[in-house]
Amino acid sequence: MSVAATQPLVSDERLPIIVTESQNYQSVAKEERKEEYKINLEDLQRAAAGTRKIAGVELDPSTVQFFLNLAASTIIPEITLNLHNGTYVGQVKDGLPDGKGVLTYNKNNARKRYEGEFAMGELQGMGILIWKNGKRFKGKFEKSNYHGRGKLTQEVCIWEGEFIEGIIHGKGTIVWPNGKKYEGDIHNGIPEGQGKLTYPNGSVYNGNFIKGKRSGYGEWRANDQLERTYAGNWENDKYHGRGKSSIKLGRYHWFEEGTWLMGELVKGTNKKEKVLIDKQTLNLCSTCTIL
Repeated sequence: MSVAATQPLVSDERLPIIVTESQNYQSVAKEERKEEYKINLEDLQRAAAGTRKIAGVELDPSTVQFFLNLAASTIIPEITLNLHNGTYVGQVKDGLPDGKGVLTYNKNNARKRYEGEFAMGELQGMGILIWKNGKRFKGKFEKSNYHGRGKLTQEVCIWEGEFIEGIIHGKGTIVWPNGKKYEGDIHNGIPEGQGKLTYPNGSVYNGNFIKGKRSGYGEWRANDQLERTYAGNWENDKYHGRGKSSIKLGRYHWFEEGTWLMGELVKGTNKKEKVLIDKQTLNLCSTCTIL
């Protein structure tokens, strides 16, 4: 059912109203008639006066009054529609969800409920979509997919940022259940480009990512007893290429600088400051692994 105008009417104005047969308004049209009936305000006024029949369709007084009130109102009423994928309650245009409403999905659908804005039957605008497994998206939709700024919460992690056709893409954040957090560039749901990765223990990496791995130039500082640092090139989460590492233990410093191959210094120098690090400390250093 749709109304072709939203402005209040004057007595001599003729307003075309489309009355579409549906299970909610079977009393409006004969069951065997499937076409749409064009009804104008003058016809409705005559029906209200006692004619009760318009375009061959007999209307009860309450139905006539409903359409008269609707024609004179700027408010779009809430209507219930039984759709192929669930039940919709909300604003309707041309027989389709349009405006604000709530869609409750069928039992066999993985989705549970959507509440928000619609356009021509599609999820369009701001809304909240909830799945039966607890997954939830809150943000902007376009053509029934999350598209634009939003937040996707599920068991494996939480994505927040810019989405394109259902996938986070652009600037955003990813938070894992253990507290690990990524902030920066994201490509198809994976860290790609410049970003910051903070670990649950407080260790931090700032630098480049490729396919979710620390690759390219980056700087890492561990929040541990040795306060380890590394600045240089990475590949697949390991020191690789030119770089410089340091270990600090109290007043003592140990530096290694040169060329690294998958986490091992293969060519370069090491330097001690203040005093020599004792053998026990060197053994401790040799067992260190990066996160």
